[in-house]
Amino acid sequence: MIRDIDLRDLLPRSHVVRDMTTVAEMLRGRRVVVTGAGGSIGSELSRQISRFYPKELVLVDNCEFNLYSISEQIPSATAIYADIRDSNSVRCFIGSDTDQIVFHAAAMKHVPLVEANQSEAVRTNIIGTTNVAVACLKVFAHRLVMISTDKAVKPTSFMGKTKHGAERICREAGYTVVRFGNVLGSSGSVVPLFERQLIKGGPITVTHEDVERYFMSIDEAVSLVLHAATGEPSTYVLDMGQPVKIIDLAKDMIRLAGKMPGSEIEIKIVGMRPGERLKEELFYDSEVVEKFSVDGIWRVRDEVA
Repeated sequence: MIRDIDLRDLLPRSHVVRDMTTVAEMLRGRRVVVTGAGGSIGSELSRQISRFYPKELVLVDNCEFNLYSISEQIPSATAIYADIRDSNSVRCFIGSDTDQIVFHAAAMKHVPLVEANQSEAVRTNIIGTTNVAVACLKVFAHRLVMISTDKAVKPTSFMGKTKHGAERICREAGYTVVRFGNVLGSSGSVVPLFERQLIKGGPITVTHEDVERYFMSIDEAVSLVLHAATGEPSTYVLDMGQPVKIIDLAKDMIRLAGKMPGSEIEIKIVGMRPGERLKEELFYDSEVVEKFSVDGIWRVRDEVA
């Protein structure tokens, strides 16, 4: 019998609850658009935004099931099935409201899949982001906030390279980028994979003994994204604490499930996949970093080289 795992127990730091007053003031009475609204980050963004009384909350996704799922949770929202790779569709859901905030979470994010589907990643992460930024510029949208990743820093994967490009597009357009690492329990991440492997009795597969990643809970990451959105347009990086070795994460999950690593659940080293690297970085060497007014957020002052 495998015990249920509380994902918060996997983080080596406590979860901090922050005052959302400034966020509420930013969102209240405004039209808010979330692209990729049915994904892990997009859906949590949508849920948190809905609590602050936007004038209209527009949920955009090109996965019908994901869009249906999040729209069922937020029946007051407007659900739009659209593809950011189609500029005409983007112009339709951006509309003409200047007093709107767009959270751009839609992207291809899975490193091995992107390596195998590079042209689609360019269409989504580069062309799609360009379409969203251009549409926002044309209507003088109040804010655009793009969700980025630590894999965009000195990228070794094609996914990281396309997200780096997306960062440049948004910053050159004068908009905001928020960069962070992995979120616990997100679709396609290592934690749901380990949970499925645990249920089957193992083995737990780890790519390399020394691979490590930055982790946050989804709700904390999203609350910090919302706080970063209140600042002036810039690049913001979320403070995720110390990186976690994936093999240690696997051992912790096995123990939390009531089993012993090795003797009861095997951990199997399977080798690095295309595009992966042992460690992630949060900043370029050329970036000047300072603390933001909200704890847990850094602001990057200069442009990415």
